[in-house]
Amino acid sequence: MPADLIISSSANSLKRLYFGYDNVADSGVISSAESGVDWKNISINPFGGNVGIGTAAPAAKLEVNGDMRLNSSVKLEEPAVPAALIISDPANGLKRLYLGYDLNVEAAVISSTESGVDWKNMLLNPYGGNVGIGTPAPKATLDVNGDIRLAKNYVAPVTCNANYDGRIALTSKYTTCVCRGGSADWVQTSDGATACLW
Repeated sequence: MPADLIISSSANSLKRLYFGYDNVADSGVISSAESGVDWKNISINPFGGNVGIGTAAPAAKLEVNGDMRLNSSVKLEEPAVPAALIISDPANGLKRLYLGYDLNVEAAVISSTESGVDWKNMLLNPYGGNVGIGTPAPKATLDVNGDIRLAKNYVAPVTCNANYDGRIALTSKYTTCVCRGGSADWVQTSDGATACLW
């Protein structure tokens, strides 16, 4: 154990904080342990202030100026705020991906936004691969193992044109319709021809 400096608890000298340099890993090391028992957790700034890695002026509880590599799972918590982890675009810090847990709806949340401007679209596997919901082995671009729910529309959700070709919507009469972009018409999926009545 690299231990160039050892700070012991005044109440129990076996509980220690170690500072040193590991020549095998060629890295500085800070470790916490109860000697002869086990390694212990380390708290950084537990009573306030932020922590910066690669920055002298951290603007969040933990700000990393650079890449991060995770070799295991990560547990992130921030009560009542669905933004426990914020990933910003390096070219524009206002464009962000938020990951967190919303206690108001009791659900995990992933959101995309340009801060102060608007919510943004989110892409899942845009460069290849499938997406599964309720299945670890999706067999299609989107594979849902279970039910899906479509909100009823009392008017066409968008004006049908080539940009929305293939978009599906449910009418207030429980008819599924698809945008036939070539003709700019919403038509029933049952035959691909009958006009939709919302």
